[in-house]
Amino acid sequence: MDYAHKEYETRFGREPRAYGVQTMRYDVDHIGNIRGVYTQILEETPEGMVVVDGTERHWPADLVLLSIGFEGIEPTVPREFDIATKFNRIVANDKDYRTNQDKIFAAGDARRGQSLVVWAIKEGRAVAKSVDSYLQQKVLV
Repeated sequence: MDYAHKEYETRFGREPRAYGVQTMRYDVDHIGNIRGVYTQILEETPEGMVVVDGTERHWPADLVLLSIGFEGIEPTVPREFDIATKFNRIVANDKDYRTNQDKIFAAGDARRGQSLVVWAIKEGRAVAKSVDSYLQQKVLV
């Protein structure tokens, strides 16, 4: 933990960083000026992230900046091709990156969720190798 975080924890008795906080809605006045943000705490469970009851909080603000990373897959393609998904990710195995549908593979953030770019590169190479192997078995030369 960074020294500033340790100092904060010593002084205020808790970790200063907030994990698992979800923005619920914005508080705006009658002409659209921001007045604040409502949040709630999420907790990870085996079924995924769930809201912790009684944790709604209002944060007064006159400026809100959004920083959005990977939010999950778009549902259209998996739904149209009947590809299994779980927790907003495509389900594919770790061995050859195959999904539940023949001829469909998935890797990177679509399979793992938000992660480091090195994992995306590694999985991109591995899925390319798996697709190549699959095609070599299917194509008569």
